Amino acid sequence: MLPEMKLSVLKLQHQSPIFSDDDILYMYNVLEGSNISDQDIRKKHVEMLKTKASIKVTNESQIKVATCMNCGRAVSGKVEVFCLLNKERFKGSIYCYEHQKPHI
Repeated sequence: MLPEMKLSVLKLQHQSPIFSDDDILYMYNVLEGSNISDQDIRKKHVEMLKTKASIKVTNESQIKVATCMNCGRAVSGKVEVFCLLNKERFKGSIYCYEHQKPHI
């Protein structure tokens, strides 16, 4: 909760509410609907975010592009993270969508 002084200053700065009650309800519903309640899915989501954060670019002009282990085709960041999170299935390798099928 904000201290009394801060609330007073905010009320002076914003004479009318910034968001309507409908806006607030809409934002609440969007956030509530996006919340990951399943603990296993939440854990995978956090791992995926950490994996994305740990990918470093060695040079600002150079962008790291993941490629398929079989065909060498460039894959999206989502595909790369999916493969890396499914260690048992892909054994730490990255495969394009077409070459993921044999590993099912």
